[in-house]
Amino acid sequence: MKLYLTRHGETTLNRERKFYGSLDVSIDETGVKQARSVAQQLADKQFTTVYISGLKRSLETATIILNQHAPVPVIRKPGLNEMDFGAWEGLNANEIQARFPVKWQAWLDSPFKVVPTQAEGFMAFKQRVIETVKPIINDHSQKAVLIVAHRGTLRIINQLFFPEVDYWTPQFDAGTYTLIDTEQLKA
Repeated sequence: MKLYLTRHGETTLNRERKFYGSLDVSIDETGVKQARSVAQQLADKQFTTVYISGLKRSLETATIILNQHAPVPVIRKPGLNEMDFGAWEGLNANEIQARFPVKWQAWLDSPFKVVPTQAEGFMAFKQRVIETVKPIINDHSQKAVLIVAHRGTLRIINQLFFPEVDYWTPQFDAGTYTLIDTEQLKA
């Protein structure tokens, strides 16, 4: 299977460096341009199925990409949503530090163990993504799958195939894609 991992296009909250995992915001003008660029790069690919998160930035990005393709099933999977940052949503690092100084510092020291205020913990997020993605990966009838999701989600998927790679290493910049060829990994 060829697995095309695509991060949604930029949003205004990206530019403002805000935490917005579960906020349902649209891509901005730059995000539209990024999605068009990915569409051009993937124009000659034939997808079996497209999976998107439950958030509109993924749907908007996928719609632009698929404008250049024959109709293909698009399946919304809320399990592909970004981590919910709870009370930190819509705030930048300085604002979080000012409002939640102790929790912020604890999270910076141990982001995989400390749960942001009123948020989803990393381990729950990771388990949700894995439970959503495993059936997709195990469905060998799919030859080429496009997943349009979020940085954190894509990092977890990447670690399923490359567990030796640090979680923070792959950037998955807005409006880009990465190809994982699962057949080559087996060879």
